[in-house]
Amino acid sequence: METAISMESKVVLLGSSDVGKTAAAIRYAEGVFPKRPTPTIGASFLTKTINIEGNKIKYLIWDTAGQDRFRSLTPMYYRGACVAILVFDITHQKSFDTVKDWVEELKSNIQEDIVLVVCGNKLDLQHKRQVKRETAKMYADEIKALYVEISAKENEGVEQMFLEIARKLISNKHSEYTKQIQQQQQLHKQTQQQNQNLYRHFYQQQQQQQQQQMYQQKQDIYYENSDQCCG
Repeated sequence: METAISMESKVVLLGSSDVGKTAAAIRYAEGVFPKRPTPTIGASFLTKTINIEGNKIKYLIWDTAGQDRFRSLTPMYYRGACVAILVFDITHQKSFDTVKDWVEELKSNIQEDIVLVVCGNKLDLQHKRQVKRETAKMYADEIKALYVEISAKENEGVEQMFLEIARKLISNKHSEYTKQIQQQQQLHKQTQQQNQNLYRHFYQQQQQQQQQQMYQQKQDIYYENSDQCCG
C-alpha cells in the first residue's frame, strides 16, 4: 500500500498577455469567471487545497503578468515552483510561439523535475483556432510536458487540468519515496557486506593468533624436553 501524500505545491502560470492566465487561475481557485479581468501587475496569488485518492495537495498559485515590462520580475515567481503552466491562446499563433521562449528560459533557471504543462486556452473560440491541437500536443510531448486545452470562460477542462497535475505530482513523490527506499536498502546491503567482511577478517586474525600460540607452546615444550635430556 502506497504512503498517503500531503504536500504544498507552488504553481506558476506563464504566458503572453491576454491569453487568460488570470481567468484560469480564478476559475479554478474561486469557481468564477472574471467578467472584466484587468492586466496583472507583477503577479497575483491564490490558493486551493484538494484531496485526491487519499492524498492532500495545497496549491500555491502564482499568476504572473504577461506584459513585457514585467518580464524581468517573473523569475522571482517561478523559482522553487513544482509546476509551470504555460498558457497560450489557441486563436493566437504568436502566443503559442512565446510558450517556446518560456520553456527555454525555464530550462536554464529551474530544477529538472518540475512538472511542465502546455495549456491551450479559449477552447470556446474553437472556430477561430490558429494553433492546431496536434501541433501543440506534439510540442508538449517533445518537451515531456502534459498537454491540455481548456476554456476558462466556460469552465471546461480547468478542474481536470489541476487533477492531472495532482496525479503527476503524487506519482513523482511516490517515485521519490521508492528511490529513497531502494537507496536505504542498498545502503543496508552494503553495511551488511562490510560487517561480514569485518567479521571474516577478525575471525582470520583470531585463527592466526591461535595457530601462533599453539606453535609457540609446542616450541616451548620442545625446548623444555631438550633441556631435560641434556641435563
